[in-house]
Amino acid sequence: MMLEGEWRGQQLVPKSFVNGMVTPGIVSYYGNSTWLRHDGSPDYYFLSGHLGQYVIVVPDHDLVIVRLGRSMPHIRPVEKLNDYVEYALALIDQDVGG
Repeated sequence: MMLEGEWRGQQLVPKSFVNGMVTPGIVSYYGNSTWLRHDGSPDYYFLSGHLGQYVIVVPDHDLVIVRLGRSMPHIRPVEKLNDYVEYALALIDQDVGG
């Protein structure tokens, strides 16, 4: 995880807990309350909330994507996560290049 539970020099969440969140448990795609995506490019992990809310973390790009949901879209939002990541990375590339 990017900062391993630390913020501005203060450890807010124990490192061991944060590392457990992104380490596969019984199945390869789920850590400690965190969904893991290790077969994509780039790899990311995410938290899934009610009505399509997501927090997606892409460590290799120091990127956090937040989707606030008010209603469930007609397509399952989890199927759109790769699109969200690709779109955000394209915006970053456009900003850096622009």
